[in-house]
Amino acid sequence: PKRILVGNDGGLYETGDDGEHWRHLNNVSVGQFTTIAVDMKTPYNIYGGLQDNGTMKGPSNYNPGRSPLHQWQAIGGGDGSWVALDPRNGGDVVYIASQFGAHSAIDQASGQRWSTRPPNPRGEDPNRFNWVSPFIVSPHHPDVVYVGSQRVWRSLDMGKKWTAISGDITRNKPNGDVPFSTLKVLDESPFKFGLLYAGCDDGRVMMTPDMGETWVDVSTPEPEKWVSRVIASKWDANTVYVTQSGYRDDDYRPYVWKSTDRGKTWTSIAGDLPHEFVNVIREDPVDKRLLYVGTGMGVFVSFDGGNHWEPLFTGLPRCAVHDIVIHPRDLDLVAGTHGRSVYVVKIKPLHELTDEVREEPLHLFATSDVRRDPNLEMRRRTPYAEPEDPRLTATGWVWTQTAGKATVRVVDGDKEVVIETQLDLRKGLQQYEIDLKLRSSSAPTEDPRKRKPKTLEEALSDAFSQTRPEYLKIGSYSLEFELSGVKSTTTLKLAAPEPGQGFGRGGDADG
Repeated sequence: PKRILVGNDGGLYETGDDGEHWRHLNNVSVGQFTTIAVDMKTPYNIYGGLQDNGTMKGPSNYNPGRSPLHQWQAIGGGDGSWVALDPRNGGDVVYIASQFGAHSAIDQASGQRWSTRPPNPRGEDPNRFNWVSPFIVSPHHPDVVYVGSQRVWRSLDMGKKWTAISGDITRNKPNGDVPFSTLKVLDESPFKFGLLYAGCDDGRVMMTPDMGETWVDVSTPEPEKWVSRVIASKWDANTVYVTQSGYRDDDYRPYVWKSTDRGKTWTSIAGDLPHEFVNVIREDPVDKRLLYVGTGMGVFVSFDGGNHWEPLFTGLPRCAVHDIVIHPRDLDLVAGTHGRSVYVVKIKPLHELTDEVREEPLHLFATSDVRRDPNLEMRRRTPYAEPEDPRLTATGWVWTQTAGKATVRVVDGDKEVVIETQLDLRKGLQQYEIDLKLRSSSAPTEDPRKRKPKTLEEALSDAFSQTRPEYLKIGSYSLEFELSGVKSTTTLKLAAPEPGQGFGRGGDADG
């Protein structure tokens, strides 16, 4: 009766002494991320602000249930908010925030911390910050950073001193106890220093071409809807994207806009997105055809500029995605969800989905190397319960013109089929995951306490060997899919772990 479990927006908590002491059960994947950032270390780290769990940082190759729990670290408190990185030195300096504009910076190399919150201007209304107030680093020089209240603030020295480069550019209609008419998003064009866009929670979109000397109202045809994201194009100096959300008014229609004239005119590119609010849009850093949006139902991708959208993840639950970041080197899409933590998927195969590939009845894309822990079969004890058998899996992408049950084979260098299984495929592009287990765990055939070895070899043999699963060994294999008599083949390679790979003892990593 003294054991109590409590679930709230900070996660799951447990007490065994009627509330005297509490333990945070942080091995449950229910993190509520608001923003995401990535650095350029190897392996790269993922940063995010979380509801009631501050700002956290963890390696991209973290494997839930396998990697040491301490690899995810809290680097800030409060309700985690905006996070941004200085690109120098791979991202040593990180800008973090908690609710209502509590911005600060951390030099992870030296441990130095400083406030990056702009002051209230004298003789004017105090700053009015959104719950998640925007903070960006200029793509033109990392010493230049911007933050938004109802004003746009600029710093030339990494947030130590601030200058307002706008007045109140919202509609200035505060409503209720929570700050409203605040800046929700900021972005600067990578083509021109000082070409800035600002989006407000009251629906207004503003643009300045000259670092705040003049501001122009460039609001979309839905001027009252909450602006969830403004993105200046990486491909064209005059192109800008805006997403808006109406869910606070029970309006779940998707609002996605594109302008090719800096906001003078707007075209809807919501296409055939499902009726669900949209939180973020991103361009692909390599292929200008591709756009990604994070919605209340997951991530969707468009190959034609927004006329047609299709779901990106097959492993991601239907949940709200609040931010998307694409790692420019590793070409991983990192999705921050509000309730199911972080998901990572490799998107390089999407660049290969050409019109010619779409004409094929079945196409298996090249796979990334699967990093295999050489001690995978060894059991281990951990602070939290784990699946009985650690898993080694291969993940990848497949395209098919028809739905059906595909036969999947892994063939070794001797042309022997070492793994054969079946997968249900739907029509179109999708991810798959294959278990690379050769043999499942089983109970020992005899009680090891009753063993009476007759030879030294028998005495040294492992009586528990039959309880351990066996997995595919390091090496090169052929991966074959067959559907309705059509086959497609690619290479599957199992390689040794990279330095610093976060397996823990006896863990594994998905491919």
